[in-house]
Amino acid sequence: MSIGLSFANPSYGDSAGNGGIDSGPHGGGLTVGLTVSSDGTPGVAANSPGAYRPYKIVSFPIGDHTIDAEGLCANPAGFQGLGWYWDITVISNATGSIVSHRADCIALPDPTLPGPLPATTVPAQPPTIGEIWQTAAIPNPSLSISPPNEGVTGLDTWIWTSSPDTVTINATINGWSVTGIASRIGYALDGTDGADGDGQIRYSAVGGSIEQPAFNVVFQTKGQRDLRIASRWTANLSMSGPGLPATPTDLGTATLTTQTIYPVAEIRSSLTN
Repeated sequence: MSIGLSFANPSYGDSAGNGGIDSGPHGGGLTVGLTVSSDGTPGVAANSPGAYRPYKIVSFPIGDHTIDAEGLCANPAGFQGLGWYWDITVISNATGSIVSHRADCIALPDPTLPGPLPATTVPAQPPTIGEIWQTAAIPNPSLSISPPNEGVTGLDTWIWTSSPDTVTINATINGWSVTGIASRIGYALDGTDGADGDGQIRYSAVGGSIEQPAFNVVFQTKGQRDLRIASRWTANLSMSGPGLPATPTDLGTATLTTQTIYPVAEIRSSLTN
């Protein structure tokens, strides 16, 4: 399964600072959206992918401490006294299969009292893919344009960008550890309406430079353009936590964007005697 961004109708996150070219380029939010194939073409939609959890915990007490002592255990971690065995099962949300299964001794303040067991001591649910990508703290791509302040219809506008090739992920979220490498897989440029190619989204594997720009745009009509450059990322990592040994985990793809308002002027010449 691959969770990522569809550039066909993207959500670019934060829109603050879009009052004009004077505000300069600004970053959008981290977007985890639809699937994108390796060549950059849009894929299949996923439901609320930013809130998607690769795994889930299903837990319940073994036996009933108000009836018998079947589930009692002694001296759970960090607690001197009696506890109760809980069944802790980790399930893959991608396949529905059981990844791991164990019994944990959970502390009970007083096992002789009736009532529900202290569910707050059960391990927290694993993080969502959105939380993991946020923790990666990948920087937004740069956005460089020539001419820098204003384009001209019929002439070339050069656009290039840069970002790290890889970012190391080493984080602990609610007791779950995530380690691995995020790798940039390419860039996409949007917002070139009224240009050659009729404003279609453009893709590049490299960021380019002023000598060799990643994107060469020729605007055919004047007006303001909301230019958005996006870096696309995938990750190779493993997750471990309560009841889950280090397990390769698919985060799909994510993007980070930088955008600016770019004016395009039209220049006409006239002949005089």
